[in-house]
Amino acid sequence: MNMPSQDPLAQLRDIHTPPAIDFWPLAPGWWLLIVLSLSVLVILFYSLRRYRRRNAFKRVATQQVQQLSQQHSDDSLYIQQLNRLLKQTALAVNPRQDIAALHGDAWLHFLDQHSSKNTQAFSDGVGQVLGHGPYQATVASVDRPALNQLVSLWIKQQSAKRLQA
Repeated sequence: MNMPSQDPLAQLRDIHTPPAIDFWPLAPGWWLLIVLSLSVLVILFYSLRRYRRRNAFKRVATQQVQQLSQQHSDDSLYIQQLNRLLKQTALAVNPRQDIAALHGDAWLHFLDQHSSKNTQAFSDGVGQVLGHGPYQATVASVDRPALNQLVSLWIKQQSAKRLQA
């Protein structure tokens, strides 16, 4: 008996692919990644908010330095107001008993010590007028751009370590 030869490939069935993997429900690893990502975002948000709040005095003081220079044409009044602004800024980051009574050379020495570059720009440089200028009736000409730059740099270098958020 001779059987007609059949093609063995004709007996094969088509390949059936498995159903596609659904997006939902998420695997536990994805849930962990979502929770960690949200936690990091919340921590970053609150850290940035705290940083901005702790350093708000710097932004305000730097803006006021520029405003003082434009508002006051009288050098004596300008120096008094600039000195007052420096004291307020120093009081924002240092204990009151360390700052309140400082004036003259002691005040300039304090400003020099609390500069990150630790230079003598206040005692011997352009900032020297801040030591005795506020207490004099007339002040010699003041290099306002250089003084503004020095004071703004000093303000930016202060850190608000002791302020509470």
